[in-house]
Amino acid sequence: MQVRTIMSSPVITIEPRTTIHTAVEKLLQARLSALPVVNEKGELLGIISESDLLHRIEIGTQKTRPHWLAFLLGPGPSANDYTQAHARYVDEIMTPDPVCIDVDASLDDVVKTMEQHKVHRLPVLSKGHMVGIVSRADLLRALIRSDNAQSSPQEPVADARIEKMILAAIEAQQWSTPNAIRLKVENGQVTLSGTIFDERERTAIIVTAENIAGVTKVIDEMIWIDPTSGIYAGPPGTPSGSL
Repeated sequence: MQVRTIMSSPVITIEPRTTIHTAVEKLLQARLSALPVVNEKGELLGIISESDLLHRIEIGTQKTRPHWLAFLLGPGPSANDYTQAHARYVDEIMTPDPVCIDVDASLDDVVKTMEQHKVHRLPVLSKGHMVGIVSRADLLRALIRSDNAQSSPQEPVADARIEKMILAAIEAQQWSTPNAIRLKVENGQVTLSGTIFDERERTAIIVTAENIAGVTKVIDEMIWIDPTSGIYAGPPGTPSGSL
C-alpha cells in the first residue's frame, strides 16, 4: 500500500507571515495538530504544530533556565526560548525544512521515517510539490479499513489446509524453532502444543495462528522450557515445575 492511498488531501496550509493568534484559531477551527507553512508559490517552508505553541508568555508556560545553566550553554538556547514564548508570526517559531515523504512511498517507509525522526506526521510530495499529508491517524484509519475487509464473511477453509498454512507461517519466521510446535485443527479450532524456549514465542505463535484464514479459535497448550535450568511452564494459569 502506498502513501497516496491513505494521505489526507487537499491540505489546509498557512502562510509564513500569519500571526500566531490566527494560526492558533486555524488549528482549533480545523481540529488539527499541525499546519504546513507554504509561500505564495505553494512551496513547503516548514510546519507549525501544537508543540511549537506550548511555551507561551500569554499563559505563563514559557521556559526558564537557572542562570548558571544559561551561562554554561551560552545565549543561544535562552534566545530560542524567548522567541518561542514571544514570537508574533508563524515563520519565527515554525519547524523549518520538515522531513517529507514521496507520494509513491510504501507505508513501511512512512512508519520507519516517523520513528527515525520522531515525528507524528509527514508532508507528502510529488515531484517536489506538496500534495497531501500523512499522519499516525491516517495509518490507524488504514488499519481499521484493512481489518474490516478481513472481517468480511469468507468461504470455509478445510482443517487440513488450515493446519498446513499455520505450520508454514510459523516455520517462515526467524524466531521459530523448527518442528517444535504441534497442532490439531477441528472445525477451525486450533489447539497448539509442543515446546517453546522463550515465553515471547507463545504470543507470537498464537498471533500467527489467529491470522490464518478459517481459524475460529486458538487453544494454547504449549510448554515453555528454560534450556539452562530445566524450569518449565505451561500456559498462564497452569502449574510450573522443573525437569
